[in-house]
Amino acid sequence: NQGANILLNIFFGPAINAARALAMQLYSALNNFVHNLQVAVNPQIIKSYATNDTDYMHKLVCYGCKYNYFLVLLISMPVLNNIEYLLTLWLGTVPPKTILFSQLAIISVIIDSLSQPLITSVQATGRIKTYQIIVSVIIIFNLPVSAALFYYGAAPEIIYYVAITLSCILLLVRIYLVSKLINLKITKFINEVIIPITLVSTTTYILSTLLTLDKPSSLLGLFFSFSTISGSVLALIFLIGLSNVE
Repeated sequence: NQGANILLNIFFGPAINAARALAMQLYSALNNFVHNLQVAVNPQIIKSYATNDTDYMHKLVCYGCKYNYFLVLLISMPVLNNIEYLLTLWLGTVPPKTILFSQLAIISVIIDSLSQPLITSVQATGRIKTYQIIVSVIIIFNLPVSAALFYYGAAPEIIYYVAITLSCILLLVRIYLVSKLINLKITKFINEVIIPITLVSTTTYILSTLLTLDKPSSLLGLFFSFSTISGSVLALIFLIGLSNVE
């Protein structure tokens, strides 16, 4: 994160850095929310591994990933669709690139929310050497790749696109490594987590886009937009994202 700030300052100056700083405030707020949710699940994941209750551990990992994602999606979708008006209310004059940076930062948090239970399950095993090396190498690639793209004239937002791409790669790597460490079947994770969240996300995106064709121009309009989108996301999670047992 600090390296990204330095790169943006070198290639684009302090104005772009200011936009990133504002976007990172949103990122940090949402990311802290995910970590606070995960606090409730972590002890159970570690305890179930210690007692060799692998079935319960697998269930906790899948549920944790899915519920993290859904709760962050529930908060994020109204914000994403009304980000321009929200930033105008907050800042008055919105610095260049702040809206796009904020949207990309929120998308990054939504993707990363899936990884927290996977990270905890790896830590529970104690076999973290290979995992940490692979993950750290992938994360650090954000800097050289972004620097090379900036050097050849890429726009500042490319640093977020690179980070989001790496987050997706990291998720796949984590799923693979976790499947080896705790014998969690990849097909189980796909069926119980990836397919439901993909269906909910796709439907939510289409519906929220249709609901916000007219952007709010008042606090009443903002309240209506938030209520409508949040209600729609909740309904879709309940109808599509959760099984009968859940």
